Amino acid sequence: MKILRIILIILAVLASVFVFIRFYYTKSFSPSSTAEFDKNGLNITVDYCQPSKKGILL
Repeated sequence: MKILRIILIILAVLASVFVFIRFYYTKSFSPSSTAEFDKNGLNITVDYCQPSKKGILL
């Protein structure tokens, strides 16, 4: 039972590392951009990738 718990913990750590690397260190093919909203002290900033294709206006 103790070995199963250790294996599950190791798998959870590896999965967490994989998700972190996948979402934070992958190259995006679309240019990044930022949208900002500010009203009555409420500040919202959203970072996103603009869809684009060479030579075509989307």
